[in-house]
Amino acid sequence: MKVNEKGPADVVLSDLIRSQDTRATDPRQGPRERGEAQDAARVSISKDGERLQRVVSLAHEGDALRADKVKLVKEAVEQGTYRPDAQEVARSTIKAEVSRLLTGAPRATREP
Repeated sequence: MKVNEKGPADVVLSDLIRSQDTRATDPRQGPRERGEAQDAARVSISKDGERLQRVVSLAHEGDALRADKVKLVKEAVEQGTYRPDAQEVARSTIKAEVSRLLTGAPRATREP
């Protein structure tokens, strides 16, 4: 099955990107003390470059979130405990179809 619409992990990824944009410092780096690494080479990255790095980093996190969710759903299906929310399924289907119609994207099809 080929799926083109965004899911909950994409929403989480978007939220992470927005929260990263509001931070004043890069969370991967601790505070630097004066005089630290005076000998080190300096690299200057544009704001767009920094945002792209964050997007790539957060995309990897989003992939991990999606993989975890798929694993949990698969286990629930195998155990017979998976109970999808019918309203959420309907809402997601309608949202995807409206988006497809508005953008002119092709309909997702099932592969044999």
